[in-house]
Amino acid sequence: MNHTTHVRRAIEQEQQRNAQRNAPPGGFYGRLTGKTYETVEAMRHHERLEAMRRNIPTDEEAAFDAMPADKLRGHIERAMQSKQEKTDLLTSGIDLQTFLSFTLNTSIARRTRLRWFPSCAPEA
Repeated sequence: MNHTTHVRRAIEQEQQRNAQRNAPPGGFYGRLTGKTYETVEAMRHHERLEAMRRNIPTDEEAAFDAMPADKLRGHIERAMQSKQEKTDLLTSGIDLQTFLSFTLNTSIARRTRLRWFPSCAPEA
């Protein structure tokens, strides 16, 4: 363990000791469970369990859970492909600038018939 981990652990232990010293006379009251607990850890544990129990899935979560595997795979593959296309577009940004610069210079050479671009000279 490094120094930061030791410091964090020491701070957490000190906070727990302070919380136990500053405990209300009746204990720690959990708002979700409506019960009083002797320690902060017990209250947090039971409050977390109650929050998980009360968690009702949304319509989107229920539809996602009921989706067939092949349809889900298709959605994931399209998302991965889209992400790859965005990555490719970002990595090719420099090439795009070079292409545009070259295209612009070539079109200017064609219009002005500059001698140093013989390949760009208009056809007779």
